Amino acid sequence: MKKLLVLYYGILALVAGFAAQPSIAQGSPFQIEVRFLNDGAGFSEKQKQLILEGAARVSKMMTAPLVPVNADIKAGSCDKDYPAIKETVRGMIVFVQAKNLGAGSYAQAGPCDLRPSYLPIYGGVAFNTIGLAELSDVDTLYTMMHEVIHVLGGGTLWEASSRTLPDGTSDGKNLISSAGYTAAGALKEYKNLGGAGEAIPLDPDKGHWLGSVFCTEIISGSPDAGVANPVSRVTLASLADLGYSVNLEAADPYKLCKTTALTGSSNAALAGISKIQFENGTMHVYDSNGRHTHRRLEKSRMLQSIKP
Repeated sequence: MKKLLVLYYGILALVAGFAAQPSIAQGSPFQIEVRFLNDGAGFSEKQKQLILEGAARVSKMMTAPLVPVNADIKAGSCDKDYPAIKETVRGMIVFVQAKNLGAGSYAQAGPCDLRPSYLPIYGGVAFNTIGLAELSDVDTLYTMMHEVIHVLGGGTLWEASSRTLPDGTSDGKNLISSAGYTAAGALKEYKNLGGAGEAIPLDPDKGHWLGSVFCTEIISGSPDAGVANPVSRVTLASLADLGYSVNLEAADPYKLCKTTALTGSSNAALAGISKIQFENGTMHVYDSNGRHTHRRLEKSRMLQSIKP
């Protein structure tokens, strides 16, 4: 694994033992098919429906289908829990399961093998069984949307080292630099929102927008729990930078956080923080005035050392 965004490698299959539930948005040419492993064990029926809805919402923002590929792959090629596959994959398959990820995360996700276009054939999302029963409807929905974007390659296929085909071929494409995200489409939309500089600031994991700049946006490094996480034109344009056809007009209304310096410095994420506590997958952040927010965490958002 290159980093904690959990990049998987392998191709998928249809066999007995998991529930295949297509989540294909009506009228959308882009197919995202959700397949629950272990018949969806660990999820309530309401959570399953919210997971399907989250995938469908992302699908509706895409405007062109993927190129079909023929897959003939052994079980466990991508993840030990994934079955074998022998079928033509016409869209993108997302395996979803509930498993113990340890304390401090809601979910983890990533893409598996890539098409010749360097777009994923499939990927997986794992929700943490710790706290899953208490996960609110809104957090279930937006966590799924966040993780599907990671499966598509948002935050996970931004570096050349992760853009490798099964035969070892790489296109050598880097969408980020030491300064942040630099690909043209998303950078243009960031500047249209008032962002400064020649790179979009990223969290230290290099797979999320910097939380102190993007706040509750869908792939912010620290979106608030219990509220809607808007999908901005920046995020949709970043998918276009990867090679997807997207509808920028499908983005949610969104503004950057109010901040004095929209820079790539990861230290900005800690500005004004006086105390941080963790509880059941939620980070409780207190500023110097005692104000409190809840921040959702996922496996890729692991704080190495915090010294306010």
